[in-house]
Amino acid sequence: MGTTSDSMVEAAPGATNDIVGYLVEGTGNGHGRGLSQWGAYGWAVEHGWTWTQILDHYYGGTVPGSISLDSRVQVRLTDWDGASWIGVTSTSASVRWSGASGQSGGSYRSIRVTETSPNTFEVSSSSAAACPGTSALTVPDGPLSNGVRDSDDVRLVQTFLTAFGYAPGGTDGWFGNQTESSLRAFQYDYSLPVDGVWDSNDADQARAVIASATSDVGWAVVASQVTGPLTVSTTVDESGSSSGEVLGLCSSSGTVTHYRGTLALVDTTGGNRVVNDVSVENYLRGVVPREVSASWGDRADGAGINALRAQAVAARSYGVAQSRYAYASTCDTSSCQVYGGAATRVTASSGAATSLEASQTDTAIRDTAGVVRVWAPENLAGRPAGGIVSTEFSASNGPRTAGGDFPSVIDTGDSVSLNPNHRWTRLISLDALRSNYAGIEPAQVTTVIDPDSRYEGVYANCVRLAASSADNCSSGSASYVTAWAFRNAFGLPSPGFTLTPVLREVAVESSLWFIGDSVGESIASSGQELPMLIGESFAETGFDSLSSRRTQGGSVQPDGVSAAA
Repeated sequence: MGTTSDSMVEAAPGATNDIVGYLVEGTGNGHGRGLSQWGAYGWAVEHGWTWTQILDHYYGGTVPGSISLDSRVQVRLTDWDGASWIGVTSTSASVRWSGASGQSGGSYRSIRVTETSPNTFEVSSSSAAACPGTSALTVPDGPLSNGVRDSDDVRLVQTFLTAFGYAPGGTDGWFGNQTESSLRAFQYDYSLPVDGVWDSNDADQARAVIASATSDVGWAVVASQVTGPLTVSTTVDESGSSSGEVLGLCSSSGTVTHYRGTLALVDTTGGNRVVNDVSVENYLRGVVPREVSASWGDRADGAGINALRAQAVAARSYGVAQSRYAYASTCDTSSCQVYGGAATRVTASSGAATSLEASQTDTAIRDTAGVVRVWAPENLAGRPAGGIVSTEFSASNGPRTAGGDFPSVIDTGDSVSLNPNHRWTRLISLDALRSNYAGIEPAQVTTVIDPDSRYEGVYANCVRLAASSADNCSSGSASYVTAWAFRNAFGLPSPGFTLTPVLREVAVESSLWFIGDSVGESIASSGQELPMLIGESFAETGFDSLSSRRTQGGSVQPDGVSAAA
């Protein structure tokens, strides 16, 4: 429930022609280099392009190449950075381990690996499908009932219900009809009052269920003083098995993420790392549906599959070209490219896993198996011919790509109607700009071309904040900031934008009072566009918006009529 945005402000209207803010007109979502994911979709479904046409368009100076289907990649799983232990489980007794000095053991249902001293590990096993952190599953006392929204406590209840067979259809923190129905089923099975309200009695019963499920895990030490890195593998086929049958890596709360390939706990100078060694083709099965929507493959009578095929080649080439760390070639976040693994499971002992792979993207990966992009003899990047290309891509480029290593090209495909960021606008108030950058001169704030930029069009801009004797953006003067820094400061979709000052053109002695509901909150609360644009155009202004407010009556007071009175 919202609160009143602003009270009445009494003052003389501001002067006309004062700068009140800046209009940001931008293009794209991301860095603008190489393939646009929305562009690939547009070229495929609206222009009928094949995946090779799409790749040739975005990656000028490159040609198709190939890698062995046995190629592998090592992925840093960043959520486990610094971990002193890992737990790995399987749906069958198929987990094995091996150390650097030839020690090995297996097979087990679950394994716990604990670092006892630098690069030295202890291995414990369990005959149960279990995680060392399962007992960390917690529930709140409540009360919680239908209608509670965006609540961490509701998420905990939903996680518990899912873990023990009463799945409410997700763990989104919204207590709706599905969550109530699942709770009633739990209450009925455990002879609790079937009222659909989560309270302390339900919480006590849930804690007993959690304790019962974890009390007989029975971890037993099977090896100690094992020299690292310590690798966990499985007898389950890496490629042919379902996504929920391969190795399951436990989080500290007991949730499980399944990964194809092997998992290793590695001692590094920067702290421990968990590394997934996996074939490139199976790696892509966890990348492509995270980067784009698998449903694209079904669009335009199947023409959308060419967008997925183009993404598969770009992701394959980019992933293979990386060499980020001594212990791994890439990572699993957008700093590299997003990799989610094969499946998730709420707990090691819960029923079906939720697959993170998709049939459409699996098909696109098979259709392009082993295909990468390699540098042509003549290319803008000056790279040796035949080398695998780090094929950068982003969500959207706007009307034209940024250039750089690949020639800048017109991106008509990117203008597909579903793309929310082909062109975009934002408003930034003068106050917001001053709070981020001291010493600005409002009349001097604008975007200017950086003559030293490798890029083209709006992607070559930087932001001038004040008059400066420096010649350009690359001078190091505090009067300039990069477009990337400005983009990050204000959460803009891309660094490809222009800035235009917004002037107060009207000033009257009249008063204005804005009364609204949740829609009003979205445009008239503090810092939003409407107060910024008109706040000082009147002698008196006030903004009063409350979410869920009715025109008259209702539970949110004052209602619209009362506020107006």
